[in-house]
Amino acid sequence: MFTGLDQGVETAAGHTPPFDAFVTIDGKQLQYGSRPDLRPFNGEELRRILRVGICAGCHEAGDDKVWQNYTQSSVCRREGASADLLPLVDDTAHKEKTP
Repeated sequence: MFTGLDQGVETAAGHTPPFDAFVTIDGKQLQYGSRPDLRPFNGEELRRILRVGICAGCHEAGDDKVWQNYTQSSVCRREGASADLLPLVDDTAHKEKTP
């Protein structure tokens, strides 16, 4: 579950969103920025960012083979990987990293 450290505060107007949360994990906007052209990531953008982050845990280097052909439809081929884990296009890149 995604829970920030700060959970907001109780005010006369009600409970505030956490100070470090601009959106929910689904992309629902909780607060606004001070710049007119500033916007938070939407739900789809957040999902794409988080999926890439899963791969980056094993494939830290930018020159890792997995990033050469990476697409949104790439699938993690690591044994035991959850079906929702993002992609690894090249098995050889993964075999090198797997203990």
